[in-house]
Amino acid sequence: PDLDVLLQLTRVMGQSLARIAEAVVASRADLVTRLRTDGSDTAHVEALAQDVGGLARQLESLFGYVWRRHLLAALLRFAPTGDSDAPAGRVLAVGFVDLVGFTAISQQLSEHELAAMVDRFEARAYEHIPERGGRVIKMIGDEVMFCVDTARAAADIALALVDAYAGDSALPDVRAGLAIGPTLSWEGDLFGPTVNLASRLVNVARPGTVLAAEELGAALADEPSFAVRHLRRLHLKGIGNVRPWVVRRRARGSRD
Repeated sequence: PDLDVLLQLTRVMGQSLARIAEAVVASRADLVTRLRTDGSDTAHVEALAQDVGGLARQLESLFGYVWRRHLLAALLRFAPTGDSDAPAGRVLAVGFVDLVGFTAISQQLSEHELAAMVDRFEARAYEHIPERGGRVIKMIGDEVMFCVDTARAAADIALALVDAYAGDSALPDVRAGLAIGPTLSWEGDLFGPTVNLASRLVNVARPGTVLAAEELGAALADEPSFAVRHLRRLHLKGIGNVRPWVVRRRARGSRD
């Protein structure tokens, strides 16, 4: 690889490994504190270093395996499809799901309670998104961004998450925004107008609802599993006027 590519990969690896290191240390800090008998700061740091060092040795062998599995998955996503010479994944359905009222709620919680809420939110996302063929792009505090190949799968994921969080008394409701179209994959993230549109839609969605952009909602109109309804035109900052759809699951036996 040329110098620019090496620098880009170095940035990505550095950011990713730094996050892993922070997560490892944070996950062990509470345990070491609870087990600590010596009240000195030095003893605490030494105990934490020993504990994290032991965990790191256990994880090192796992990193190689996980890395190769993710590399294979990435190669498959960019391999040509059977009916197109374009890389798979250029046109994607992108979704954002966020916790309603998170800022206000977080101000009333202790650090441990806030961490538990965020962890529970992430766990639900990682449970439902990959199970339905989607990919978690990133967690942004109280928000998850995901992508998937089809409009149908995106709607299924978003509605499954709405139901899952609604049924969890430890978490507030969520809302979702969906769009489909060309995307730019860069450094493990997605960019472009499709991403921006989905992000804007989640901000105007009501609690417990899923809003879909024009093209994605139209693609669901003939799907027997979903009921879609056009809303009035909205002006979205940086986007312009759009007319989104609200998406729900169609009740059994319902034609409306």
